[in-house]
Amino acid sequence: SGTTVSGSIVDSDTTIGNDCTLESGCVVGPRTVIKNGVVVHSGVRIWPEVVVPDGTVVKENLFNQEYECEINGS
Repeated sequence: SGTTVSGSIVDSDTTIGNDCTLESGCVVGPRTVIKNGVVVHSGVRIWPEVVVPDGTVVKENLFNQEYECEINGS
């Protein structure tokens, strides 16, 4: 409870804890766990299978290094 998700894309297999804020334009990929009290800033991309610890403020993209990721576009 207390979590706010605004204009973001979140995979259906993502777990989001309590008191989190996902700002506009975030993309959260499959099997990602966002723990309690996390703030994800606008436009940040997180995937796949990343665990974001309690109270983290995410200002930059987070990727699981075991997966090859390529980002195209704006």
